[in-house]
Amino acid sequence: MLDAALGSGKPLVIDADAINLLAASGSWKLPQAVLTPHPGEAGRLLGCSAAAVQADRPAALRRLAELTGSVVVLKGAGTLIARPTR
Repeated sequence: MLDAALGSGKPLVIDADAINLLAASGSWKLPQAVLTPHPGEAGRLLGCSAAAVQADRPAALRRLAELTGSVVVLKGAGTLIARPTR
């Protein structure tokens, strides 16, 4: 189902297990998507621990936005939002 959603060409909100599937697949360029990871999911996408994400949330957020080409909402205490620079 995720492949069908990603191939639809429509704007998407990607959360929960869809983020985990993306992390496992390495398929990351999603210019019409909003990703909503918590620190653990963000760490899986970035190949680091949730603690590393928490240690510098703004840097992790910027890196995710650039890597995915998506708007990213990093959930948690002090939720942060970023878009990729174009």
